[in-house]
Amino acid sequence: MSCQENNRGIRNPKSEITRLSTFLTLPCTIRVDAIELAAAGWYLYTRSGSNLRCFSCNVTTDLTRDRLLHSNSCRFFNGQESGNIPIKECLSRIPPSGDVSDEEM
Repeated sequence: MSCQENNRGIRNPKSEITRLSTFLTLPCTIRVDAIELAAAGWYLYTRSGSNLRCFSCNVTTDLTRDRLLHSNSCRFFNGQESGNIPIKECLSRIPPSGDVSDEEM
């Protein structure tokens, strides 16, 4: 099973907004900061449970652990080029609402 396709059907976990969306299935009884986890490279990779995976180093861990540790060689964690697509970059591609191009008028 590759990082690009897993049993949740997540095709691009390099995108922070995609990683964030994986936390929508968590029961409300599990209290986590999904924004923080997605920004740190983690996403839920199973349909049930609390199994996390780093999009960069593929390390897996359980959400209930006190500390979530990346691999020592994790490019994302070490600040190297990893292909991460931050939420800000995704949102900057969305045109402001109400904007109409000259062609549409």
